Amino acid sequence: MKKPPYPEYPKIASEEILRRRIKPEELSEILIISFYDGKHAQNGTEAAAMLHRIENDCLNGESIHWGLPLGKISG
Repeated sequence: MKKPPYPEYPKIASEEILRRRIKPEELSEILIISFYDGKHAQNGTEAAAMLHRIENDCLNGESIHWGLPLGKISG
């Protein structure tokens, strides 16, 4: 069953951890762990295409992905 897209990309946070949307400007930092459908991104272009697919999945209500930033929680 498809779920409707969220009006805003949801964040899940506590004092210890934050799960939030992955930003395009962060792709170079996460290239080594960028996977989609079991395939690893080999470069920034592939990682950007994966992020675009992830965004579309969320908009279509098919799935959602969160990033887990390291360091102090700021949102």
